[in-house]
Amino acid sequence: MLAGAPLKTSARNMTQLSHALSDGVVIAHVIHKVFPRLLNMHTYTPSNSEAGKIDNWKTMNEKCLVKMKVKLSDDDIR
Repeated sequence: MLAGAPLKTSARNMTQLSHALSDGVVIAHVIHKVFPRLLNMHTYTPSNSEAGKIDNWKTMNEKCLVKMKVKLSDDDIR
């Protein structure tokens, strides 16, 4: 599933994968690829700040993951 995700070439290295996934944008792309009507990609912006990453994950949790019957706790998001 990650093969079609917009990972930077350097992020394909497993040591950098967690950094690439931390803001939720790549996960949003994967979900959008499988369920295109479930989320709007313009809502998720790449972020290096902790606040931006948490905002992306909270948005995904409230608007998308709930519909998939997946719920992340605030601790999971942090």
